[in-house]
Amino acid sequence: MTPELAAAAPPRSDFATELSDTVKLALPIVLAQAGQALMGVVDTAVVGRYSATAQGESKTISVARGSSGVLFANIQNDGLTADALKVVGPTGQAGFTVHYFRGATDVTSQVNAGTFSTGTLAPGASVTLKIVVHLSATSANQGSFLIQATSKPGAHPDGVRAIINAQ
Repeated sequence: MTPELAAAAPPRSDFATELSDTVKLALPIVLAQAGQALMGVVDTAVVGRYSATAQGESKTISVARGSSGVLFANIQNDGLTADALKVVGPTGQAGFTVHYFRGATDVTSQVNAGTFSTGTLAPGASVTLKIVVHLSATSANQGSFLIQATSKPGAHPDGVRAIINAQ
């Protein structure tokens, strides 16, 4: 009998084995996370417009000088998981004073500082802010106010614009 030699693959190192096993376990999780991120893009494309500058997202009202007008901003969690949204908005401009309310509670200082939080909202849930704009007797002909909501630090904000025409 003649012995035969066969070429054998060199033994795999422990690191290579561990890496291969980890990739096999992680791949389904990575694909699921990528799918969820893609669904967020699809939701944005299908459900509505998102714009930090409120392009295409505004409400215009007319208010007599010396009077107040009221608008409502619906802050909604459009994500796939529960989240708390931060809201920021201006105090006004010359001749226009803006106050924000959640129910009967004046939350103006928190909204102005960007620290107002909706609290945790389930996907699709919302909080409504009442926006009261008072015009002085000498206000300009128009005021424009950008209100933005952001889900996480570094995330792109979504904005709505309140436009007030003085009469």
